[in-house]
Amino acid sequence: MVMDPEVRKANTETAQHRLSWPDWIRGAAMTGVISVHISGVSGFPDNPPLLWLNSFAMAVFFFVSGHLMRNSRDCSAAEYARKKAAAVLWPYLTFSACAVLFDIAVLKLQGGSITRDLVRLWLRCVFTLVGRGTLWFLPVFYFASVLAWAVRNRRIPAVLLFLAGLAVMAFMNEIFGATVAVLTGGGDGIGSDIYLVVVRSLAAAAIILEGFWTGPLLDRLAASKYSTLAALLSFAVSLVIPVFYRMDFRTARFGRYPVFLFVSAAAACIFLRRGAELEERISVLTYFGKNSLILMATHLEWYIVHIVWGGVISVVGTAATFGPGYLARHLAALMLVLMAEYSLCGIIGRCFGFLLHFPSRKNNG
Repeated sequence: MVMDPEVRKANTETAQHRLSWPDWIRGAAMTGVISVHISGVSGFPDNPPLLWLNSFAMAVFFFVSGHLMRNSRDCSAAEYARKKAAAVLWPYLTFSACAVLFDIAVLKLQGGSITRDLVRLWLRCVFTLVGRGTLWFLPVFYFASVLAWAVRNRRIPAVLLFLAGLAVMAFMNEIFGATVAVLTGGGDGIGSDIYLVVVRSLAAAAIILEGFWTGPLLDRLAASKYSTLAALLSFAVSLVIPVFYRMDFRTARFGRYPVFLFVSAAAACIFLRRGAELEERISVLTYFGKNSLILMATHLEWYIVHIVWGGVISVVGTAATFGPGYLARHLAALMLVLMAEYSLCGIIGRCFGFLLHFPSRKNNG
């Protein structure tokens, strides 16, 4: 039986639209992450929008990954780990090298010199996998994904890994502080960096498993006639959570009530999923979602946020207090950063693909 070309085209367009929602959500979350970092650079780290975005901006990445893992092609844990390493750890190394080069360039422009302590710090950040700035996300995402895949293949008991992640979230500060004291004799060193990667990975694996287990429910909810109502309710929930609980993925402070983190990740994914379903065409957010790795690895490490915010302040001045004036400056900076990143994604994708993908040998035969 030969399918009608028009029917085939319609089915292809529908499938492409259906599969675009994860990128749309990643793009929206990435915009939130950049907004959070602009708030940090601007000196208003405790404003309400920051608390709201911090409650889900990073968690959504892990949640969506777990949701998509259910439909991934079956393979062994070793094969999955190898492919994931090429997709995640290789960009971690290349963008880490770029971040160090940018540090050196800025240092030279300021008339500074490269000291042995700085070299040790750079090497430590890269090779302990704790990462420089937001680059911490890539190794954590790698290890968390491999752990969750092992659960998917029943290599690790799901309940044990989930409870381990839950315990890490619940007692992050206490566990981390006590372990650092044991490993480093009370100081801050390589042992504490490695341990931080471990506990972050366990916590992230728990959120990936949440997305894996609740994915079918999310799909049914998105396809139901109550999807708009569910999106509005989940939006309201995501607004209320930061009032009671402050979450910050950047410093790995998950607090004493990790259940809020799970609720915020699921709620954000529901209302963002509805936004993606309402989108009829490929949008800028979808583009950012497809290039979220570039945005994550460049907006802070390449000083784009700092330069843009400094430019905005030099033109319009600073806002004395948090309010409409600050929000206007913040929005202007966010738009400028996204414009710069939009162009940067295109340049890296076309001319510097080796930063994203491990170079492969072409078969000329």
